[in-house]
Amino acid sequence: MLQIPQQNMFDRLIWKADDCLLLDDLVFRAMRQKTGKWSGDKHFIFYKIQPLIEQYAHYFRRRCDFQPKNIFELGIFDGGSIVFWHELLKPQKHVACGLGGSHG
Repeated sequence: MLQIPQQNMFDRLIWKADDCLLLDDLVFRAMRQKTGKWSGDKHFIFYKIQPLIEQYAHYFRRRCDFQPKNIFELGIFDGGSIVFWHELLKPQKHVACGLGGSHG
């Protein structure tokens, strides 16, 4: 029986620039720290940089059967990671907690 390799969830990511990541029709602004410079479309702020996301991709490509049922995030800043992980991993439940304070 011919088996068709399953697409890895990270294959859905497209880098448009060092700081612009597409996940399907969602736009993420990948950054180390908050800056006011952005001339792109509406987006989610994602405090991760390209090399870190590539490390995640490398890790999950070796574990292609990984499918989390639950995700818990602690420290979400502007919330971009909630959207990113929820859309990418499709968990049954996703709980996120901010740590308080102003990040803007």
